[in-house]
Amino acid sequence: MIKLLCLMGSLTFGTSAVMPILETNENNVLSSENYRDENKKQALDFIEYAINSLSNSITSTNVSSKLTFIKLAYPAVSQAYNFLNYVEHTPEIVNAKKLLLEGAEFIDLAARQGTSDRMNFYTGQAVRSLSSAIWNIGVNYNEQNKKQAQDFTSYAIGSLSNSVTTTNVSSKLKFIQLAYPAVSQAYDFLNYVEHTPEIVNAKKLLLKGAEFIDLAARQGTSDRMNFYTGQAIPILSSALKQIGLSNI
Repeated sequence: MIKLLCLMGSLTFGTSAVMPILETNENNVLSSENYRDENKKQALDFIEYAINSLSNSITSTNVSSKLTFIKLAYPAVSQAYNFLNYVEHTPEIVNAKKLLLEGAEFIDLAARQGTSDRMNFYTGQAVRSLSSAIWNIGVNYNEQNKKQAQDFTSYAIGSLSNSVTTTNVSSKLKFIQLAYPAVSQAYDFLNYVEHTPEIVNAKKLLLKGAEFIDLAARQGTSDRMNFYTGQAIPILSSALKQIGLSNI
């Protein structure tokens, strides 16, 4: 399995010492900002892809199929990490990169297991780390209602991920039941922000994710719970991404 790209120093964006025209300087600054924002978006896209692949693994009980999906996630995390090398290294971005490395370790561990349950144990932890990376890339502390929505969505994903790591039906149900009200709270906070296309899409995704959470809670076996939980997780992760995109 390929190794995650090694740490690279952050790229420093500056302007020439001589800028005869102020407008040119302003355009260069805007261009640099747009470039950094695009790299954040690319990183979010690859993390989303990785979570989708891991979630597909969760929905399956076939070890061979699970391994195929898990292997797809690893290079996507590597690509996301690489794109973050080219953005301003705020504390949130530094934390996101650490979470990506952590997620990659769990993905590697998941790929080394020989049973479905052991794969799920590490896959659930990987999803939790990667979704937290999405939170860090997209958070804006000046947008408190959005941040609250991101917090509750991230909590819901974390609860569902905890459900995946266990095979005990009673424990799984408790984690799944924690996720539902968190999604409801996230949706409520989004009622108080500007309804950009990203926010509208995020709200639709939250509703869709809630439906799968409800279905997961109604199942009586670990595998059936995982089947629906594995569908709820990528939807909520996409909602988290959409809220983040509205801040970029």
